[in-house]
Amino acid sequence: MPLFRHPVPYRRRLAFTTWLSTCVLGLCLLSAALAAQAANDRGLIYRAQRGTSEIVLLGSIHLGNAAMYPLRPAILAAYQQADALVVELDVNQVSPERMAAWMSEHGRYPAGDSLRNHVTAKTWDRLTAHLQKVGLQPELFQQYVPGILINMLTMTQLMQSGLSTTLGLDQHFLAAAYTDKKPIIELETAEEQLAILASMPNADALINDTLDELQNLPAASDTLFNAWKLGESRTLENEVNKSFDRDDAATREFFDKIFTRRNIAMTERIDAISNTHSQLFVVVGAGHLLGAEGIVALLEQRGFTTEQL
Repeated sequence: MPLFRHPVPYRRRLAFTTWLSTCVLGLCLLSAALAAQAANDRGLIYRAQRGTSEIVLLGSIHLGNAAMYPLRPAILAAYQQADALVVELDVNQVSPERMAAWMSEHGRYPAGDSLRNHVTAKTWDRLTAHLQKVGLQPELFQQYVPGILINMLTMTQLMQSGLSTTLGLDQHFLAAAYTDKKPIIELETAEEQLAILASMPNADALINDTLDELQNLPAASDTLFNAWKLGESRTLENEVNKSFDRDDAATREFFDKIFTRRNIAMTERIDAISNTHSQLFVVVGAGHLLGAEGIVALLEQRGFTTEQL
């Protein structure tokens, strides 16, 4: 059955690309701010302890450049002392064939349908102009459901700005773990993450909001990155929360799906892993660590004592 057949009304527009910058893909940052004093950056990092178990949690930036490195010695030491690396997803183990099969079934409209049937002519013309502007052929993208498509649009802009997934924090530590033969434990699957994107509602509003927000992405990303550099968890939390109208039922459900439910599931998994590994180094999107519903607070509810490093 085609997704987004019935649009969901919103009290205000969601800043969808801000969500993409802070959630499933972590903090994806466009920024000139990346160039400053990387070794002195605090970063968003916490320690959680319970009994003999110690967990260090690093809020991730998934796309970056060389100016992010070297990382603060305390971050590197926490990784080196851990007996396992825990990540949302090890992309190196994702099968292209498996992803192609998933995308065919869930990420694309079925034969005889396309995005053009789910947006107005005006929206389609605007999307076509944007795709052509960034060097993409519109006809190659009309089969993708909106959530998958806007992820592609956002990633394209980020990559064209000079950022790279290979220089993101996840890949940095995954590469180190492969070299060091350190165990790597995943918290989620690629299918689970993509399913969240594929479930995003209201195609017409979603496409227009994304095209609007792509124009604001550099400034929003700089704000997020500067807060990350300084370890300002409250600023980061406020930036995430202001992208959502939590008084609106549809938006609240969406926030619950992309943050709260995943945070609970990841916390349960981290807790279970800590029973078999005395020292863990956990790298997850920074937005997942924040607030009363974040992983840090949820670990506290499970008896862990936490501190920001």
